[in-house]
Formats: sequence, structure tokens, C-alpha cells
Amino acid sequence: MLDYCKRERTEQVPTRVIQQFITPVSLRDKKTFTSALAELAALGRARLVPDGKKRAVQVRPELLAEAA
Repeated sequence: MLDYCKRERTEQVPTRVIQQFITPVSLRDKKTFTSALAELAALGRARLVPDGKKRAVQVRPELLAEAA
């Protein structure tokens, strides 16, 4: 996700993009994906945010600065 955010110059990644292109196949089913997002949220690295009718994952800006 960090690479996507740097490449697209954004802090948010649509969940659809994550499921289709970023995650390994083993994380693409809804239950596993939701669990992985919950773990990222619990660690304070990302959070799920509404983006109109869609959902996106917002990455902490500090993580993006460290990855640069």
C-alpha cells in the first residue's frame, strides 16, 4: 500500500484496488481481508474511511514519510 500511495501521491487506497492488485490471493476473500484491515487499524497504521459510496484505507502520513 505504501508503494501505491507514493506512486499515486495519496494517503488513501480504495479497498477494491487493495483486493485486486495489492494483496496476495490468500487475503482476497472478505473475511480474511477484513481481519487484516482490523489488525492494521489496531496497530495504528491505517484506518477504513468512507469515500462516498465506496470505502478506502487511509495510511498514516508518518508511515508514508518514513517510506520515502
